[in-house]
Amino acid sequence: MPSPLSSRRNTAAALFILIVVLTACGGTTPEPKAPPSGFERLGVPTEERAFLVDPLEGYPLVVAAALEADVGGLYRTLGSGDQAAAAAGAASLLAENPGFHPAQVLLAQARFVERRYDAAREMLTPVTAELPTYTAAQLLVGRVAEILGDLPAAYAAYGQIAAVSPLAAESGVAMRPRATASTRRCGAVAWIRRRLNWPAWRPGRRGRRRRWRVPGGWRRRGRMDRLLWRP
Repeated sequence: MPSPLSSRRNTAAALFILIVVLTACGGTTPEPKAPPSGFERLGVPTEERAFLVDPLEGYPLVVAAALEADVGGLYRTLGSGDQAAAAAGAASLLAENPGFHPAQVLLAQARFVERRYDAAREMLTPVTAELPTYTAAQLLVGRVAEILGDLPAAYAAYGQIAAVSPLAAESGVAMRPRATASTRRCGAVAWIRRRLNWPAWRPGRRGRRRRWRVPGGWRRRGRMDRLLWRP
């Protein structure tokens, strides 16, 4: 018959094993998920969020401390998911400081979040023309052009800032084969149009056939016209 001392030891050992098992099971409990970011709530894909950097990133001109604080606050507002307030604030900054580039970039970022890619590109074109190494602007220009299918423009934008932006350098390297192929196709089409003297042809009234001048004589509108001509 076991002694009372050995019984107490067995009970203590069993309790210790039970505590270890319960602790191990408790350690596998999944941690609660972090709340979604503002860009997630707005539906911005993960791969595109990296292109929405601080509008002051890479800005080569001097900015007053008050304006810098305003831009930073509005950028955080955009990141929190309130693109309407961010766009309104950027427009207000532009009204008070016409031509203030970071405000233009911030407004373009708000349009990008709204998926108004053409509007974002239109806003950024004069900015990058004036400041070709402005990182925040060129990153967004490159991404917008890529989304719109203008691969040569996207590749050129990334190339302007590849030396200072690892994201731009990586994106440019990844898309180089596609951008090169697109450029070659555009060049081939342009060469064909020049050979066919394309501007001489214009569409006529409905139901009326037109012809264009090519080296060697007149030819009727045909398959090449349907494939290559653009109004």
